[in-house]
Amino acid sequence: MSRKSKKNEHQSLRIQRRRLLNDSTDFFIKEEYNTLRTNIMFSSMGSGCKVIGFVSANESEGKSLTCSNLGISLGKNGENVLIVDGDLRAPKQAKVLEIDGSEGLSNLLVNKVKLSDTIKMTNYKNVDLMPSGTKPPNPSEMLGSDAMKNLTEYLRGYYDYILMDLPPINIVTDAAVVSKHLNGLVLVVRDGVTRKEDLLQSIQRMQNANSKIIGIVLNDKKLTNVGYGKKGKANKYSKYANE
Repeated sequence: MSRKSKKNEHQSLRIQRRRLLNDSTDFFIKEEYNTLRTNIMFSSMGSGCKVIGFVSANESEGKSLTCSNLGISLGKNGENVLIVDGDLRAPKQAKVLEIDGSEGLSNLLVNKVKLSDTIKMTNYKNVDLMPSGTKPPNPSEMLGSDAMKNLTEYLRGYYDYILMDLPPINIVTDAAVVSKHLNGLVLVVRDGVTRKEDLLQSIQRMQNANSKIIGIVLNDKKLTNVGYGKKGKANKYSKYANE
């Protein structure tokens, strides 16, 4: 990696870390994630752990940050949360959350490490992370395997919510393949970036895989009117809409 590429990567990481929910996060942004949290909870009512995947049509549309921030919001609400970085091709969660990601999901699925070696505590209340681990040659096969199914079922016994960050669904088949192990998928689209035809294609791909579409998150929406008649602009705004 060139010096310029490393500089750009470090800059991108700093921006993403600043956008993780924290005490200084804008009130309206916190409320939008709380709204997303409420809608997720109501859309998946019933007993037992809920396993939810986060996808986008293409890259750079905000799925990873949305997944992280929903996990943080759920944790603050008293829910035990595990974030799983299921993007085995271009993982982000460990770097953004500043966790050692050298061992994780991929290593566990091929029995190279113990489960306890892959689950890391984060700096956020009630939130654990399972990094993606070593990049494998066959991500789709691993995510669709019986080993992945068995792991998911086992982890359900220890968490209230398992949030899985998955690759863009229009680029690779990983999300469609693993969706059979999940309660449903949330599709993240980015205002001004996601094209209508790409959105429709991603929905069609999820339907072809018989995936349950829980909803759509509209990400990075710029507003001129926010809240109770007050004027302002939310630089990182997420709106949840049920399908």
